[in-house]
Amino acid sequence: MTMMTPEEIQQMISNAMPNADVKILDPMNDGVHLSAVIVSTEFEGQNRIARHRMVYAALGDAFSGPIHALQMSTLTPSEAEKQATA
Repeated sequence: MTMMTPEEIQQMISNAMPNADVKILDPMNDGVHLSAVIVSTEFEGQNRIARHRMVYAALGDAFSGPIHALQMSTLTPSEAEKQATA
C-alpha cells in the first residue's frame, strides 16, 4: 500500500478548505503516525464530530487506502489563539 506524504495530505485539505491553516506533523518520522492541526473559520459553530467529518470529506477515499490514521486538532481561529496564549 502506498503511503501519503504529509505534504500530500496538507494539499488535499487545503484544496477543499482554502481558507484553512493546515499543518501536518509526523512526530515519529515514520510516515504512519501523523497528526494534523487545522484552523479554519469554517469550524465556527460546529462540534468536534462535524469538524472531523469536514476533514474526512476533504481527504475522500484516502482513509480507505494510503492514510491509516490521522490524529486531528480542529480549531477556530479564536480557539487557536486561546491555545497559543495558554
